[in-house]
Amino acid sequence: EWRVSVTQDTSRVCTGFGPNHQRYDDSSIDTNCLFNVALTSSHSDSISPVATGDWGVELPSVSTAIIQNLNIRGGTEGISSSTQPISVGSLIKVQLREPFSSKQLELYCQININEILNIQRIYAGTRMELISCSNLLNDGTNADQLYSEKPESSISSLGYPMVSELVFEMISLDPRFVEETNGNSNLMLSSILLAIRQAPFASVVEATLNVVIFVAPDAEVGQIGTINPIMEHLDVDTPVVVNAIAQDPDNFDDVYSNFDVLRITFSVETNQPAVGSKEELDKIFVFTPSLGVKYLGTWETSRVLLVIILDSSRPEVNGTVPTVDNLKLEFLPNYLNNETLVNSSSITSERLHCIGDNVCSTSATAITLGVCDSTETSCRAKTPFTSFTGNFGTAEGVIETPVGVIAGVTVGIVVVIIILAIIIIILLLYYCYKRVQEKRDRDKALALVRSWKQKQKALSEQQKKPSMMGIDESWKSPPTMP
Repeated sequence: EWRVSVTQDTSRVCTGFGPNHQRYDDSSIDTNCLFNVALTSSHSDSISPVATGDWGVELPSVSTAIIQNLNIRGGTEGISSSTQPISVGSLIKVQLREPFSSKQLELYCQININEILNIQRIYAGTRMELISCSNLLNDGTNADQLYSEKPESSISSLGYPMVSELVFEMISLDPRFVEETNGNSNLMLSSILLAIRQAPFASVVEATLNVVIFVAPDAEVGQIGTINPIMEHLDVDTPVVVNAIAQDPDNFDDVYSNFDVLRITFSVETNQPAVGSKEELDKIFVFTPSLGVKYLGTWETSRVLLVIILDSSRPEVNGTVPTVDNLKLEFLPNYLNNETLVNSSSITSERLHCIGDNVCSTSATAITLGVCDSTETSCRAKTPFTSFTGNFGTAEGVIETPVGVIAGVTVGIVVVIIILAIIIIILLLYYCYKRVQEKRDRDKALALVRSWKQKQKALSEQQKKPSMMGIDESWKSPPTMP
């Protein structure tokens, strides 16, 4: 309530009469006093009745516009404002600040769509329907629905609506509208927002506040040049972690240490964002306690992610060591245009993990990366996971030994391995040398055998020829046969 009262300042000397009913001298009158025109009254001490009227009425204006395409399931290009323009079946969610009251919003939703929209801006063949109106709390909850479920005494503790959301469905598109905007969702959205008339806004405010607001018949919602469409993915097949197992492949110890592995399984096949380094994993997950200073990931399948610990040391002093009982996995939120964090301060929605141009971003320049389904048309994973199973090694075969002894044994094992490697190399060299020597001896033996065989053959051929010794050189014919 507003009231007006006259300032009561006892230090002022006003006209009229003093405590003993004497009349004050005119020269002593404070010109800031409030008295009657004859200067015969005392200084006024009145307080006005409750003020009436109003300070002016500000009509709601568009703060955010969200596009949700219901016909993109099964696509392969994912969703962005450039690849998924407004089409038949698209939902256009227009959020208004300051919000209407519940009664005003009810009245607005009863207005004919042809009065709400200036059809000349989007051509006669373009038809839209207003399918829902709701006042949303800061977290995106439907305020009117929540209020109806709670006692009136507790409504103030629930908070007050932040925006009024009008949801339009695109029934048909005029080819001239598509051609004029070149199918660009930014241009299409701008034309649609400009087509929303202010007159219906004014009429519902007039009806509920008993005031008169002059608005030109074709006045539009206002300047919307800075409003770009925000894409909303469908919360269908959004990946959820269903299992996470701690493993220790070498089983050298029974505590969290280097080369331990986390095997994380999702509910559906994913888009497999980059996980090849700690920096890339840190764009997707937050692990509490910290996994250490160095780790990497690899996709075993499109559903199973392996996180391999390379250096389990933690920079914080007395840092908590991860165990299957205290480990928690959380997902990072999305950013709008790689600048503005998607949270309740920037967007009013129950599905913050579904909103933005980079919900399923796999770009190396993105602030955060999203784990979505394989088509990149779902929302990004958001549900935390704490139910880790498995272990980081078992006590079987592990002997309670002082740390110094363990270090000495480790060094000894390394030395033995090196010595065995040297012995194996020497044996291989000796084996190769023996093979070469054996081949050389064999070749030499074969050469001796061939030489001996040639000599034997020559000697045999000589023995088969008749001897010419003692025969007269003048002999010209063979001897007479008997």
